[in-house]
Amino acid sequence: MFNNRKVKHFRSRSHSYGFTLVEVLLAIFITSIVLSIIYVSYTGSLRVINSSEKQTEIYRKARIALERMVEDLESVYLAVPEQVSMDSGWDFLLKGEKKELAERRADTLSFVSRSHISFSDDKPAYVKTEILYDVTERSEDGPLVLTRSDRPTLYKHQGEISERYDLCEGLEAVTFSYRDKEGEVYEAWDPTGYELSDKPLDERLPALVTINLSFKNELDPEEPMTFSTSVVLPAGVE
Repeated sequence: MFNNRKVKHFRSRSHSYGFTLVEVLLAIFITSIVLSIIYVSYTGSLRVINSSEKQTEIYRKARIALERMVEDLESVYLAVPEQVSMDSGWDFLLKGEKKELAERRADTLSFVSRSHISFSDDKPAYVKTEILYDVTERSEDGPLVLTRSDRPTLYKHQGEISERYDLCEGLEAVTFSYRDKEGEVYEAWDPTGYELSDKPLDERLPALVTINLSFKNELDPEEPMTFSTSVVLPAGVE
């Protein structure tokens, strides 16, 4: 009789230390919830970090491109009217065209400047140079690329090819606007066009050029990141 009670008591205690199927399933359910929360938090943190890194890179690209363009425009060159004929004089005038690529603004700008970038020891570092800002599309509906062409005017009639390089990549739009001395704003600037045809040669240079570079915003694709700066051009001719 005593031994039977002892065995029953032992069996009862052994059974109390086990786990039921409901308890196992509940533990799995709770663990999966905790792991899901950790995963969501981890992936969310990674997205924020990646977005921050991309935005930092965009700020860097925009800063470098705008600094280069400001330096070029601040050194713009316009020949003295008496030293050039009206035909050749157009080569020394700033010209901006309003263009589009895949329904995106892709304006161009050309002018003569003293801020020549020499990539060769055989060429002088500081000469008058033709600068062209152009926009290309490397792939259909892909990001735009702003390029800079640089050709010294002294090589112009020698068949010299302009030195061209990518100034800024990953763009959604490139826009230039121009303001004359009276404060009127133009989307394009054509010194030979009818709007400026009555002005003397030295007044066919805008007083102010505004540059807008727009990039895709990863956090809000509907609102691109736009960087803008304005450059006051020299008031007179050289």
